[in-house]
Amino acid sequence: MNTIPEETYKQMTEEITRFLNGGYHDVKKDLRKKKMIEASENLNFERAKELRDQIRHIETVMEKQKVMFDDLDDRDVFGFAYDKGWMCVQVFFL
Repeated sequence: MNTIPEETYKQMTEEITRFLNGGYHDVKKDLRKKKMIEASENLNFERAKELRDQIRHIETVMEKQKVMFDDLDDRDVFGFAYDKGWMCVQVFFL
């Protein structure tokens, strides 16, 4: 079992909490300006690529979506995915 240093764990949980509380713009900025540039300056291009991909994933997840209907009826939409014994269910109230 791999253990994570306490300081690293604390930093990770703070970043996750900040992200979930709506601070994803700050998280993206930190990833781009601090960590990604630092990795590329240290010639750690693989890490810089991973951080770039992380930023793209954040943008994809946080992208707002619009659904348009011709009528004004309320709708409930249910979606699910099942893979390797895990299930994810999403409910949209429109």
